[in-house]
Amino acid sequence: MKYLLPILLVLTLVSVSCSNKQTNQTQVSTETSLDEDRDNENKIFRRLTFEKFINTEDSIIGSGEKAYQVVLDCVKDENGEGEKEKEKYKVWYRENVAHIDSLSRYCIELSDKGNEEELLAILIKELGNFQSHPIATTYVCFDLNIILTNLYFSQADQYPDYLKKCIDLWELNRVQINAVQAGWQEYHPLYMEVLKILLHLYESVNNSQKVAEIQGLINEVTAQIE
Repeated sequence: MKYLLPILLVLTLVSVSCSNKQTNQTQVSTETSLDEDRDNENKIFRRLTFEKFINTEDSIIGSGEKAYQVVLDCVKDENGEGEKEKEKYKVWYRENVAHIDSLSRYCIELSDKGNEEELLAILIKELGNFQSHPIATTYVCFDLNIILTNLYFSQADQYPDYLKKCIDLWELNRVQINAVQAGWQEYHPLYMEVLKILLHLYESVNNSQKVAEIQGLINEVTAQIE
């Protein structure tokens, strides 16, 4: 149930993105009330998401750092970079954790104040650093995508290619989930939700080839679940 509301918000945004319906005064009043409710729900969801990056337990940081070091050693060996560069990247990991901790507090402040323009700008710039944080599981990355998608749709006039940007976000989340569920006997709990969001996005940009591809995957998952 945790993801039901944010998922519905995203699917609703995508579904109406290309609509241009006439409205009367009653509809405007109703929509204003719904917008206020949606805004409050978004703020709550953002706060809960950003709070995950604050005061991370040292054991979690240490575990993530070890995994990062293993990957780092492989990359450095292939590139032939020296110990000095290797140490720089090692220090960066904990520096990034501290940086994202501070930045998350600021993001909560921006969200609570309704400063969505600056919030989106920060997330676009810092998304890679958020995703590099040790608590950035597929679930947390999913949460970040929900936030980014809502922000892109609310500022569509400033980002003409917002649908493409959203597609890129969710395709990356799909890659992350596929990597995680590769050795599983069942599908990732969020896999179907990501596919549904992608389906609506591709329908919005009239990409029939991708719509057919994603719909085929949805049918495949549905058949195996039933």
